Amino acid sequence: MKAGTKLLKIGQSYEPEQAILLVFKEKIKLAKFSTGKRFEEDTFIKDIKDDLRAHFDINLKVIQIEELLRGLGFKTIRPSGYPKVKIDEKLLNKLLEKYR
Repeated sequence: MKAGTKLLKIGQSYEPEQAILLVFKEKIKLAKFSTGKRFEEDTFIKDIKDDLRAHFDINLKVIQIEELLRGLGFKTIRPSGYPKVKIDEKLLNKLLEKYR
């Protein structure tokens, strides 16, 4: 994710759940902008952790993020032991409305 986007610069006062949703929203927006396609890749939770730390000053362990994601309804997988999440756009939009 590009550092310094306007959305993430103002994110210092968000709860972890909200920050995760905004990271997902930004990843989807960047994918659509750069490729013109939907974001369909599984995302490493480590990358989400790095984005949370860099843009929101939120430091969580990978296992904590994984638990939050499952609690929000996202599907997490562990291929080769590295946890990933499938970003579901419909669920994301529903949750973003809830946290507004």
